Amino acid sequence: MAPKYHNLPEMEGVTILASPEEYLEGLDMMEFKIQERLEGKQRDHVATVVVYNLTELVVELNSEALDSLAYVLDKGIRAGYGSLVMSSPLITKHIDVVSKTARSYKQAILALRLSDQSVLTVTNKPVREPQLEEQEHYYVSDGLASRMKVLMI
Repeated sequence: MAPKYHNLPEMEGVTILASPEEYLEGLDMMEFKIQERLEGKQRDHVATVVVYNLTELVVELNSEALDSLAYVLDKGIRAGYGSLVMSSPLITKHIDVVSKTARSYKQAILALRLSDQSVLTVTNKPVREPQLEEQEHYYVSDGLASRMKVLMI
């Protein structure tokens, strides 16, 4: 899922939902499939739902689509629909149900200093933190941060 004016290229095997009609149709289908798989206790990985630029996307979605997306992000992992949410630090200012769900994630990759963000609570935050190098990011899991190098293509 991506906002209306995104710069994502066409990719083989990837479906990009980028219009209100596509959002509703895709989310309804995913919600139905997740409910079906939960009832059948099917847990094997089927797909990864990538939400590109969440802060712009939530502005374009109506309340029904927001509820469906929150359901997919919350319950999807139990039915084989993993999720990846890309956002800016502005996610803390949004009060919608999807932003709240994304903020509740326990794992994240941060491309900024730990002291410059307020989304995650990190227990091992350094006192004096230098600027991150170009490929350097933080991987945060359950409140513990570790530095990592990210391949940027």
